[in-house]
Amino acid sequence: MSAARPAKPPCARCGRAIGRSWAHRPEGYLCATCRTHALEAYGPCAGCGASRLTPGIAPDGGRLCTGCAGGLSDFTCPACGREGIRYRRDACGNCVLAERLAVLLDDGTGRIRPELAPFAAAFCQMKRPRGGITWTRRPHVQKMLRTLADPGPVTGKQTQQARGEVSQAIAFLTWLHGRGRALADCRQADVDAW
Repeated sequence: MSAARPAKPPCARCGRAIGRSWAHRPEGYLCATCRTHALEAYGPCAGCGASRLTPGIAPDGGRLCTGCAGGLSDFTCPACGREGIRYRRDACGNCVLAERLAVLLDDGTGRIRPELAPFAAAFCQMKRPRGGITWTRRPHVQKMLRTLADPGPVTGKQTQQARGEVSQAIAFLTWLHGRGRALADCRQADVDAW
């Protein structure tokens, strides 16, 4: 008869039971949700005052940068130098989003269609790029972005589709505002509720 596996400790931040995914931090184990929230927290560090990624928690509850928290990994993207969640090939979400858009908005020359370059540049600067990565994974979004990048003049159908997408975005922003949230503070739970 085999011994029972020891139970996972509860999350040190939210107290919920830890599922399959977890991370160890100086204050204890974190569930995947709390780990993600920690790696999306930016602002002044309660220890050194630097404005940067603050995934740590001080004894008084203040936010700490990776240097002041101690025992945390380095979350600096080797490609662009931003701090945050690292995705494939250790790239940050903004770099992953830039790579994805470069493929989706390629006009056939290996570059982003010039008219769409400002959109791509702004989109890649998202404060929390996880939402953009999720959005660009959707097949209908990929199709729309590829269609916008086809060489030649924009057709009436493309214009109609773009108007529909913009209308949906406006409706979402209005709904979000009604809930007292700014776009920068939008979480996956808000998108799911929408």
